[in-house]
Amino acid sequence: MDQLKNLFTPYSITNIIIGQAKANFSPEGTTESINDIWDGDVCLGYVTNKPFRKQINGGYKFALTSGREVTKDQKHNPAYTEIVATDYYSLQLLLPEAWYCFKNAFAN
Repeated sequence: MDQLKNLFTPYSITNIIIGQAKANFSPEGTTESINDIWDGDVCLGYVTNKPFRKQINGGYKFALTSGREVTKDQKHNPAYTEIVATDYYSLQLLLPEAWYCFKNAFAN
């Protein structure tokens, strides 16, 4: 990861996120087929830390004001208290022109 950051430092890129999500692509009721979602593709996007007027930005994190909900439940067998805090937010890609997708970026 440090090598990637050093590679992109001259371009003022300070944050690199690597997605490694997997999903079950088989129909329900059949044998699971767990595969990488991104396969060999790489997406490069420009997202600023804070939104500003008249500034290019590829996406935002929208959060509800006072959107945090906390619940407390008593559970039995074995007895314990469960406290769950939930934030309501949505990540949105807003400007497709600020994103580039490199298909099959890695050699097999």
